[in-house]
Amino acid sequence: MAGILNTVAHNKDHPKPIKIFQVVGDVTVFDELKDVGATNHRQLVALYCGATSSFEVKLCFLNIIFPNMKI
Repeated sequence: MAGILNTVAHNKDHPKPIKIFQVVGDVTVFDELKDVGATNHRQLVALYCGATSSFEVKLCFLNIIFPNMKI
């Protein structure tokens, strides 16, 4: 999350809207129930920054991503 916010901070002077999609990758979390003591979680970050809310852009993104993630 910090990386994507840094990217927006460095690009705030660019014309809007700013669209950033980033796959963070696997994050390891301690899990005592697993044999190895940890489990991996894949994380995805999407940011849309504009002058209007543009809910249809966010909805379209979710309609594409959720079926691919089997959510």
